[in-house]
Amino acid sequence: MTVREELDRFLRVAADSLQVRTPSDLNAWLCGDFQYFLPHYMFVAVSNYGESTQLRCDVVAGPVVQADSWSPLALVPHARALYQRWRNYGRFAYELSHAPLSMAANMAADLGCARVLTSIRSLLVHGVNDAPNGKDRVYIAMQCDDESPRRSLKMMRILLPYIDLAFGRAAAHKTADMSASLATNNRLTAREVEIMVWVEKGQSNQQIANRLDISLFTVKNHLRHIFAKLDVVTRAQAVAKFDRGPG
Repeated sequence: MTVREELDRFLRVAADSLQVRTPSDLNAWLCGDFQYFLPHYMFVAVSNYGESTQLRCDVVAGPVVQADSWSPLALVPHARALYQRWRNYGRFAYELSHAPLSMAANMAADLGCARVLTSIRSLLVHGVNDAPNGKDRVYIAMQCDDESPRRSLKMMRILLPYIDLAFGRAAAHKTADMSASLATNNRLTAREVEIMVWVEKGQSNQQIANRLDISLFTVKNHLRHIFAKLDVVTRAQAVAKFDRGPG
């Protein structure tokens, strides 16, 4: 492939990131020409939420496995360690090779997850920090080769803005679908669902007000309505009922 052809291919990958709207779009994009520049067996996104210690781990592209053979939740402890290493490195991209997760695979209680971790021979990690909100998103490209191709770490840095843009669009679409379902099930308005999502993530009333650009009084007023609709008196009860749905 000539330099011109490779440049054209890269520009197509960059342009196609703007077309991602849904999680399935994201998976198709990552498994298409993107693989030429950043080959991977599995691609994982890890998000944190400001001061909360909660992490969300999403397998956005990877092996087709049965839902009952392994749970992506089993990846969270290992993703947390990789995320913390990225923070310790000053939020710079890094690479691990020669079966970096083999010990974790031996300790994994989930046998399906252990098989996946055993197949991983190298990985690349990089992410972005949303300073105003204190939120990090870290992306992990997992590969079955003992070492990543020489240019992969550089390509991880170059492609990061496109990866984050595409993931953000897909995540927003998924959240909108979930919010609509939760609003219907719990008889909550879209704004009330949005507030409960942040309550569930451990955010205080003031933090929620700052994130949504509304007053503290408005947040408290919404919570009073939410508590009444869910027939609860505490935030913990509201979260439990919000997760469970009606009934």
